[in-house]
Amino acid sequence: MQIQLLPKNGRHLSSLLILLFVYAFYSLIVSLIAFHRYASYQSSWDLGVFTQIFEGLLKIGFPYDSMDLHKNPGGNYLGVHFSPSILIFTPLYFILPSPITLLVIQTLFYSAGIIPLYLLVKEWFNERSSMLISLSYLIHPGSLYLLLYDFHEISFFPTLFILTAYFYFTKRHHYFLLSLIFSCMVNEFTPIVMCFFSLYILFFNDWEEKGRRKWREKLASLKESVYKRLKSRPFPLLALMISVTMIGVAFYVEYWLNPIWKPQRGWWILGSSLDEIVRNMVTRPDLVLKSLTNDAELKMVTILYLFGPCIFLPLLSGPFLMVFAPWMGAVLLSSSPICTIYLQYHAMNMPLLIIATALGVRRLSKATSMKLEKLITIAFSITVIFTSLIGPFGLVPAPSTCCTARQLLGYRIDLTRKDKHNIYDLFIDLVPENAVVLTQVRFYPQLSDKTPYVLLHIPPKDWDYYDMIPLKEKLIPEYILLDLSERSFNIGALYEWKNGATRYVTPLSSAENILDNTWGILAEYDSIVLYKRGFKEPPIIYGGLARDYGPTELSYGGNEVIFYEGENIIECSGKESIVFWYGPYDFYPPGIYSVTFTLRIRPNAHYEEASDERVLTLDVATDKGKIILASREIRFNELSYEWRRFTIQFKVQLKPLSLEFRGLYPHPSTPIQLQGITVKRVMPYQPFEKAREE
Repeated sequence: MQIQLLPKNGRHLSSLLILLFVYAFYSLIVSLIAFHRYASYQSSWDLGVFTQIFEGLLKIGFPYDSMDLHKNPGGNYLGVHFSPSILIFTPLYFILPSPITLLVIQTLFYSAGIIPLYLLVKEWFNERSSMLISLSYLIHPGSLYLLLYDFHEISFFPTLFILTAYFYFTKRHHYFLLSLIFSCMVNEFTPIVMCFFSLYILFFNDWEEKGRRKWREKLASLKESVYKRLKSRPFPLLALMISVTMIGVAFYVEYWLNPIWKPQRGWWILGSSLDEIVRNMVTRPDLVLKSLTNDAELKMVTILYLFGPCIFLPLLSGPFLMVFAPWMGAVLLSSSPICTIYLQYHAMNMPLLIIATALGVRRLSKATSMKLEKLITIAFSITVIFTSLIGPFGLVPAPSTCCTARQLLGYRIDLTRKDKHNIYDLFIDLVPENAVVLTQVRFYPQLSDKTPYVLLHIPPKDWDYYDMIPLKEKLIPEYILLDLSERSFNIGALYEWKNGATRYVTPLSSAENILDNTWGILAEYDSIVLYKRGFKEPPIIYGGLARDYGPTELSYGGNEVIFYEGENIIECSGKESIVFWYGPYDFYPPGIYSVTFTLRIRPNAHYEEASDERVLTLDVATDKGKIILASREIRFNELSYEWRRFTIQFKVQLKPLSLEFRGLYPHPSTPIQLQGITVKRVMPYQPFEKAREE
């Protein structure tokens, strides 16, 4: 198969100009949405990781990655993933050092794949059909999810693969080998895909031109001509040798930089090390079956979302399916989150998918005499429908956060920016350049834009590999930024010792270990708190905090508690009990608080109005009830049939606390009702006052 490098007439040129316009418009829109996602704090740790990597290249001299210290104590990102291709974009980042630069580069590079893709499939189809296939590639849900979920080096692979295929089929073999080498440098897994592609063009590609023959005849022909092919096709053979070599280089570099390197957690059923996984794939069919059926529902949805927009035409691509084998097999054997289309893990399948679609259209057209244009138009229409329904802007409702193993409908991009994000900006502005900051995932990308020394957890000093960690002086935070209403403060890392012991370390647990009287509160607003080491003045930014809890947000003591759904109240029915209600175990930052309980006696129930007998005990507790911060006994003469409010004040000192607001020891013969609980911070915690008195 030969493909013309450049179009020879005006019609082809017009098609290319249209594609260039589509490329520019698509890149602009997607880049703006990606920027909004970053500016509205919807980005996750991956954008933070790569921002930190590029900041490390500029300011430290190597791709520093603090998030993965628990599995890569050397701190060099190449010890996690063999991705030297990221070095190519360092000059661009040097000119415009910002996470936004990375998001724009990713969009521009990925979208540029439609030009060589168009020229590649133009050999088989007319201009209109070739353009529809190229557009299908851009609007496929997999492309949009990939481009709008942070930045990832694996997003470079699709364009590089398409270029590799294009250069080979246009017989520009030197460019073919160059693009193949770059493809192998994207990730440690991409050389495996390129190895299978090299096998395909070495042994099977000419089948696409020889028409339909019986499989037995083809296999016999293949067997007879293996030596001849190896001798007459030096470039595919050289590509195979380069791919195999790069596989070895990739894993050698990873083990050299990171002696405790392990495959990602997605293949935990098959084993924890590469050799164990490979061995079990061969010798343990039971584990293979267990891996295939694990997260089966999610995998079925992933297959539907990948192949459905192409009406499963890639499955008709014949021998080209072998190129799918390595990564598609890895996906099906993995667990969440790798076996999902909503993140970045499907990137290696995207160029294979669209090329296989083109091959599948040709085969189906020959088998059924259906017109190529009709099949391609149907496939394009189905892609539009899929993207309209389940893409990141789909009509089918789905959460605006990234998916979990049970979130089958993906997620949607929230196109709004909330007032809270402006507060986030103010707090981040208070952190100086190149400071050492401990924070949570929510702020990781924005803080990495200011300093490469961002920590999501602090490695334990007694960890077996602690001595391997570089820049130990940068493991001592100067600032701590947390939002205790956003649960990512409890997302951490599992440190493993040689003796099998483990410890889960989170941003919050790291903060609790280092917060002492040398720290002060630089800013506090709602549940957001910014600590600064050595700061002993009142917060320079302060805002209150208020939370309301209804009965549905609390836990009940037992069967004797009744919930009245219409009135949204709970009642202890008057039987003997220790606990009426408890919870909700939310975390609260430092401050002086008041908590108000709204209570009454059930109307028309008999009770002694003038009695001084205790009817209920209210308290504020932490450490799962072991520590009581404040309490109050409620007596009969304080209650009535009307709602009454009872307030307790308590203090949360420097360290955040998980609190529950409880009703205990209800009177066994009197039905008591709770309408709700209101918690307010009435003033900031002021350790500096105590310091001044001393």
